[in-house]
Amino acid sequence: MAHEIPQEGQRANHPNGLPSSASRYSAVAMALHWIMAALIVWNLASMMLTPQAWARTLLPTHMAVGLTVLLLSLVRLLWRLTHRWPPLPATIPLWERRLARGSHALFYVLMLAVPLSGWLMVSASSGRAVNWFGVASIPPLPVASSRYAVAAFYEMHEIGATLMAGLLLLHVAGALRHSLPDGGTPLLLRMLPRRSAYQKKS
Repeated sequence: MAHEIPQEGQRANHPNGLPSSASRYSAVAMALHWIMAALIVWNLASMMLTPQAWARTLLPTHMAVGLTVLLLSLVRLLWRLTHRWPPLPATIPLWERRLARGSHALFYVLMLAVPLSGWLMVSASSGRAVNWFGVASIPPLPVASSRYAVAAFYEMHEIGATLMAGLLLLHVAGALRHSLPDGGTPLLLRMLPRRSAYQKKS
């Protein structure tokens, strides 16, 4: 019997609390989520948590990863607009559902704005192409070379990255909170591949 796709606010879980097929993300959405999460965490850590000398060494990779995040963000946004997202369980309060929707929207803005501002900064400062992992050279954006433009794009990049780091911590905390034994519906399972252990429980 086919599963009916639940509307927001309706229960979309099995009786044992595990998410049903209708409330789980698709394989494409999962892949985009985890690949982008790894790339974003690496890029944030490579600049924020490493000594300055190391950060300079990692800068070419940082820029290549940033352009990859920008491309994947466009793919993910297109996928998001053309595919239905699973609703949050009814056990989650309305204010948390609204907070989740707002934070997801901000994520998309930052996933586009942070790498784009970095690309603009590099284009305005040196006008050189970005070496994409030694495979391709990504040409600079057509912006005027100006120290004021560089400073503005740098501020945008730094502020955006800081917001991204804070939002990421909030996102992880929320997912873990709802995945603890007393946290209600295990939201983390919605973004994990279905395994035999999960199938046995369901």
